[in-house]
Parts: sequence; C-alpha cells; structure tokens
Amino acid sequence: MILRLVSMAIVYFLSFSLFAQKNNYELVQPFAELSSGRINSISKVGTDIWIATEQGLFVENSGSLLRFEPLLEIPILKIKRDKHYSIWVSTYDGRIFQIKDKEVATEIDLSTTFQEKLNREQLIIDFEFINDRTLLIISDQNQLFKLTIDDIILEKIPWYGKVNTIAKDKESKIWLGGDDGLFEFDKDSNNPKPLFASSEIFKISTYFDGILVVGVKNKKSTAWSFSYSELKWNKIRFSRKIRKNKVRNIVLGFDRKIWISTNILARFRKKNKWEKLADFGNVPVLSMELNQSNNGYFIGTEWNGLYTYRPEHEVPDTTEPKDFFVFQGDEIRLGEKHEIRKLLFEQDDSTLLQSSLKILDELSSLLLKEEKIFLLIEGHTSVGPDSDKLNDLSRSRAQSVKSFLVYKGVSEKRLSVTGYGAEYLKDKRHPHSDVNKRVEITLKNSDF
Repeated sequence: MILRLVSMAIVYFLSFSLFAQKNNYELVQPFAELSSGRINSISKVGTDIWIATEQGLFVENSGSLLRFEPLLEIPILKIKRDKHYSIWVSTYDGRIFQIKDKEVATEIDLSTTFQEKLNREQLIIDFEFINDRTLLIISDQNQLFKLTIDDIILEKIPWYGKVNTIAKDKESKIWLGGDDGLFEFDKDSNNPKPLFASSEIFKISTYFDGILVVGVKNKKSTAWSFSYSELKWNKIRFSRKIRKNKVRNIVLGFDRKIWISTNILARFRKKNKWEKLADFGNVPVLSMELNQSNNGYFIGTEWNGLYTYRPEHEVPDTTEPKDFFVFQGDEIRLGEKHEIRKLLFEQDDSTLLQSSLKILDELSSLLLKEEKIFLLIEGHTSVGPDSDKLNDLSRSRAQSVKSFLVYKGVSEKRLSVTGYGAEYLKDKRHPHSDVNKRVEITLKNSDF
C-alpha cells in the first residue's frame, strides 16, 4: 500500500513538472516560504508587487524578491494602498499596518476596539479607503465597519447578509460583494445600494475603464463587466466546464483580454470560448496579479505557494517609437515642452486633487502604450518670499506626478523630475500670477 502511494506521488510530481515546463510557468523559490503554503493576496503598487502570506509580507521588483523584515513572520491577509502611495496591510489578529518607503511599518491596533464592540477579536478579511483617514472594513463575521483612523472610532454599518469583498475603482466609487449581490457604497449616507441581487459575489476587480465582477448563481459561476466609456454592464459568458467550477479571480490582462482562475488559468477568446493556459490540478488559485517587468502574471495558490507565468507566444514589441504623440488633444513632438493643463494641487502642497487624476490617467496610458519613450517632468511656481521653499514645492509636485505614473505601472527608469521654483516664469510681467504655477513634461526617445 505504501509503495503504491509513493508511486502515485512520483507520477503526480513528474506530470506536474512536465506540465509546468510545457506551459511555461515556474515556481518562484528565492525563499522556502513561497515555494509552498498559502498566498493570501497579491497587489501591484507602482512597479512593486506586494505578496501577503501566512509567513509574512514580501515585495518583488524587476525579478528581485525580498522579505519585508519589519513584519517578519506576521501572517498578512490583505494589501491596499492609499492616494499617497503608502501600503496598508491587515493581519490575522485584527491589526492594520501602514508601510512607508518600504522600510517602516506603523501599527494601528484595533483588537481593543473590536473587543469592546463585539466582545471578541475580529479578523479583517478585507478593507478599502473611503478617504485619507477613513477605512471600510469587512470582518470575519461578515460584518461591515467604518473606521476613523486618527481617533480609532469604529462604527458598524447595517448589513443584513454576508459581505465577502470590497474594491475601489478609478472613479473612487466603492463596490461591495456579498451573498445578496453587488452593492455600491454611498459615502454620504453610509448605505450600500444594491445593483445585482440574484447572485453571490465574492470577487471584484478594477481596471483602467471599469470593474469586473465574479460570483455564483444557481451553484454556477457567473461574471459581469462594467465600462465607464460605454456606461453599461455586460455579462461574461463562461464555457460549461468553467461554470461548474468556482471562478476565484478575474483580471484584465496585458492583452486587454479577461483572465480568470479556478484551479486552472484561462483567458477569454470569443463568445463563451476560453483558452486554457495552465492547470494546477486540485490546487485552488487564490490570487492573481499582472507582472509589469515581463508582461507576465503572478499566481498565488492555496497551498502550493507562488508562481510566475508568461505566455510563450507573447513577444515584446520591437518597433521604433513615433516622433509625435497625442495628449490632452494636442500633438506633442519629441523634445518639445508641454504644460499639463488643469493639473491642480492642494494649496501650498504637493497633493494632487482628485480632478487631476483623470488627466494623469491619460498620460499613464500613453506611456504604457509607447514603451520606448521617456518623460522629463518639471515643476514651476510663481514668485514668493522663500525661494528654497518654492524650489522644494515645485520639485515635490513634479515628484507627485511621477509617483502617480509609477503607481499606474510606468517604470521609474523612464521618468525624471526636477523643480525650478520661480526661475522660469511663464508670465514675467505678473510674477505672482497663478499662471506661473505649472507642471511641464518633455517626451524623449532616450534615457536621461
């Protein structure tokens, strides 16, 4: 009997290895913790990939995988980022940490607050930002809470069902998925507004033009997409075999096709036809994220660790860059300066206003499409009493533009920033005019 079990294990291992080689995906093995065990979530923040596991937090950049030492051996569940590009993570024991500069982790301990509210510790299974200092939290009791971070004030949000997942889209709308369907969270009234009431929703994925939603209806997987450009919902059709399995993840790939995972990895072809790309046997795939460094994907499993995957037939673009591009309706030639119109910041600060993010979305889309061009970002101010302060402000505003572009997936190596303060005035006759406060960009076909 023992010999038979050993033989079956060897056959399974060999077939698994052969399949891995044939389909061009490999196990990431810099640390033993990531060659086995549970990968809870994977999140892309700029050019970094953050990986939450039961053994701690890891970060990957350009093929280098590092352990995040401040949270060594602390089980991490979820990873999010705020508008200032800080990383936030939740732990198994009801704590939240804010991470700055990939070095320091500041703890927000909610265990006492949960204990007082519910007479027990709570696991934070998911969370999202309502604004800078307010979080919406899903507990392991499937309850919904609003947390004011500064005062650690916890407010329970009425929810008469099981809530599973939460996501925030590019319009800053918050979406909730639960056993009773899909909901949009109203920030003013604190009430979830129902949209789909016929399906259990357990995964919401956002992308540049909308959201993707996956769930179960009548014990079969079902999914929808919403596009802001079209302003309508579309049903995603699965093949009969996929419908019978639980679709755990859904993302929009580099090829602008929908990718899904159950215990297999597949992408949409046409109608209800799907292309099977990888098979993980009886191992469920829990998380999936784009890998910007090689146009591939990170894949996290329930007990077999972390994988990377890149389709064999995806060949990098080798065409030469164009000599002009269109941005904000203008034709911009290489080497020419362009002022980013209607780019606004908070008063005497480098924080981008919400209205500016749509403008930078367009710029990031241009840079992601034209991978051979580089960008010089220059900040300028009007005249003021403290020239050093103006120089710092102009540079930090240019840096905010760069940070947003990096968050959207543009490589840091393609971006350069500088701040000139009031040295180069646009209107010299009116040196104090707001006209002089601006950010200018220059597209180049070589690095800096």
